[in-house]
Amino acid sequence: MIDEKRMKDILRRYKCPHCGKLPPDLYDIGDDGETIINYEFSVLFRVYERLADELGYWPIITSGYRCLDHQKELVMNKISSTYWSVHVFGLALDVDFNSVSEVKRAVEILRKVDIRPRIGWKRYLDKGKTFVHFDLGFLIIPRYSPKLHEGAEW
Repeated sequence: MIDEKRMKDILRRYKCPHCGKLPPDLYDIGDDGETIINYEFSVLFRVYERLADELGYWPIITSGYRCLDHQKELVMNKISSTYWSVHVFGLALDVDFNSVSEVKRAVEILRKVDIRPRIGWKRYLDKGKTFVHFDLGFLIIPRYSPKLHEGAEW
């Protein structure tokens, strides 16, 4: 279980760099009335925790949640190719490493996680970048948000 101090640091790096916000549905109220992190996000953070446990250190999160406006900017600047990145739903992390060997080790660890994330790394490595993207896009739960789904109701 991630301790409170570590979780604050994770959320600080995870929030959108454009607006400084966290996903609007990150939290829920538990049966006991306490604020809890919703299931799909807690699974993402458990995968990150497993990666850190196996590595022996917490790799730096370079990108987590992105608001739709930030994602649009990335597409316009040709940094991203899609408006509907899993980052927009808050279910993706990009983590940075110091070397190619660390990237490969991280990928091997992520391949062994019980709930195996989707992993992106080869095309980044081919461009000389040493980060790994992993996401739980298969856990995206359609939810109503006027900003994300204009004219749609779930």
